[in-house]
Amino acid sequence: MYPGGSGPELETTNATLLYPPYLGLEPTPVDGNYALPDGIQVFPIHTLSSKGSIIPFICPNIDKMIASNLRKYASFIKEVDTNFSKLYSDISAMLNEPIRNMHDLMAFEDVMTSDIFQGRSLPSALTDEKIEQIRVIRTIAWFLY
Repeated sequence: MYPGGSGPELETTNATLLYPPYLGLEPTPVDGNYALPDGIQVFPIHTLSSKGSIIPFICPNIDKMIASNLRKYASFIKEVDTNFSKLYSDISAMLNEPIRNMHDLMAFEDVMTSDIFQGRSLPSALTDEKIEQIRVIRTIAWFLY
């Protein structure tokens, strides 16, 4: 139904876009001009209609709830950020991007987890201990945000 080679192609030949977000690693090889390996085509599968879905799409009060949590737990957040400032600094050096707090770390954790599950190389400085610390901080952040 969706054979290899039917997927989207890259719109640019800028090879620097293929580099992982870590310093000193090689780019991910790409087959031809395809955006995904073997030119696969992905497609969404919807099992529930949006009407009556058990998963709410947008909570109208989400911004208020986040702001309330951030105020309520401000001293706890500051303590976490202080305790993990060395980790933030180490990750920031690996990425050459500022990681100053748990909020900044959230986006990196998504990329790191994706790279782990897809078998991509991680920087050698990203030890199992640091990965576990990042996951703990991400879990805390999920409860706050």
